[in-house]
Amino acid sequence: MYDVLIKNGMVIDGTGAAAKPLDVACKDGRVYMLEPGSCFSAREIIDAAGLWVSPGFIDTHSHGDFPYGVSCNSLAKVSQGITTHLGGQCGLSAFPLCRERIEEVADAIGLSRYPERPLCEHTTFARYRDYMKTISAAEHIGFFLGHETLRQSAMGAVQRVPSQDEMNDMTEMLEEALLNGAFGMSTGLAYPPGAYAEKEELYQLCKVLKKHDGIYATHMRDEGRHIIDSVKEVIWLGKETGCRVHICHLKVCGLKNFSLSQEIFELLDQAERDGVRISADAYPYTMSGTQLIFCLPPDLMEGGIDKALELIRTDKGRETARQRLLHDDSFDNIYQSCGSFEKMIVAACAVTKDAVGKSVAQWGRNHGYEAFEAFFALLLQNRGEVGAMFEEIGEEDMRRILQDSRVMIGSDGAIDKLSDGGHPRTFGTFPRAIALFTRDEKLVPLEEMIRHMTSLPAKTFQIEGKGILADGMDADITIFDPKEIRDQATILEPVKVSKGIDTVLAGGKIVFRHGALTGETPGTVITKGKRSSQHE
Repeated sequence: MYDVLIKNGMVIDGTGAAAKPLDVACKDGRVYMLEPGSCFSAREIIDAAGLWVSPGFIDTHSHGDFPYGVSCNSLAKVSQGITTHLGGQCGLSAFPLCRERIEEVADAIGLSRYPERPLCEHTTFARYRDYMKTISAAEHIGFFLGHETLRQSAMGAVQRVPSQDEMNDMTEMLEEALLNGAFGMSTGLAYPPGAYAEKEELYQLCKVLKKHDGIYATHMRDEGRHIIDSVKEVIWLGKETGCRVHICHLKVCGLKNFSLSQEIFELLDQAERDGVRISADAYPYTMSGTQLIFCLPPDLMEGGIDKALELIRTDKGRETARQRLLHDDSFDNIYQSCGSFEKMIVAACAVTKDAVGKSVAQWGRNHGYEAFEAFFALLLQNRGEVGAMFEEIGEEDMRRILQDSRVMIGSDGAIDKLSDGGHPRTFGTFPRAIALFTRDEKLVPLEEMIRHMTSLPAKTFQIEGKGILADGMDADITIFDPKEIRDQATILEPVKVSKGIDTVLAGGKIVFRHGALTGETPGTVITKGKRSSQHE
């Protein structure tokens, strides 16, 4: 007897092959493919008539590692069909915390939001991995080591070249993570202190990645005016070290830079001809999102957020920041990409709740602030804790990027409180990509879009047992209605669950059904090149 039998559905196996009618059975966490109409018994039978059955989606760029196990974070994932996500992105991971700086680094990376998690379990990846296995969640998770965390553990949040001893510490911590199953190293080169890393530092770390076949996954230095130089840096690292490289949330920001995606793909094509192994992920939105304080130039944030807030409390500091935002294009200047504070929308904040859903400029008008002073006031009144969305991404570029055969889907999302709000991508990325690209605009065949979400990331990141529906593969399955599937999350309602995702299984257990979590928590920690722990 099977545990679950899914009957009467159209199966998209994840390879890009045409959909066909098949029944899908699950037993002991594995999949078995059956001819339609087969007479087998099961503890639970799901009638998928009129629905499509695919492998569970893989979110290649998630920030859901910090709130892993929080029910609303699981809801954000599985409600859009995601059964596996990769955390530790943009240079930010919850490990390794060097014992000498454990409190300092934990505070800097935001672990103070999770006081129930013992810091001693974050010192190495092996300890962190084993600790995370004890947390119950609906979905599976894997990890990158974040360069920002690594660098702060080795040398603090300082703007300088690491000493040889500090470089040795970084390479040793990275090697420990890779030996214990981390997928690679991520960077956030637009954010301090990751922005302080020069090419030589990254070159040395990428050599370690090459040694262990890990991936260099990067939030590039600049996604606007200097994006071509940023892409060339990624390609250079891949070419010179031989490591696999991956561009995170590939996009083109700033009106003056729109259409540069054509040149980017010419560079990627040439890099592949030169032997560089390169991939990317993206999300189907024209609004980016990050913390508002990262609009400030990275050098003004040396020493951390508290130091930056001290600076903008003074008239001189605010004027310095204002002039840099207006005239300095040497960094990834979000203000210049947007063109004004009218195009910066507050998504979440700690104190000034009336700002959520409004532009920085609009909130300022409501409170009698000029636009720049509103920006500074929001940061100061919320102690830097302001999430924002930025209208800066070229729509034509977004469409071109997501149609490329190398590009996977990444939500760039996480949430630990439904009341916190956030970017609509946290709840809507995958249904939006399917609805927009396959049904509404017919730019990509449905089977190909599902490949981008399943077997392509599984192959790229060496996620064993996932991404394809075939005998013996993991029973991670998404059942959806191709006519109804669409995102519903908006700026004003960012946590609204998508339509059209009928049922989601992880490890053969039903974790989401008819709009709600079921309470099942089969989620496991996955490691590079190894089947998830439920099959060990």
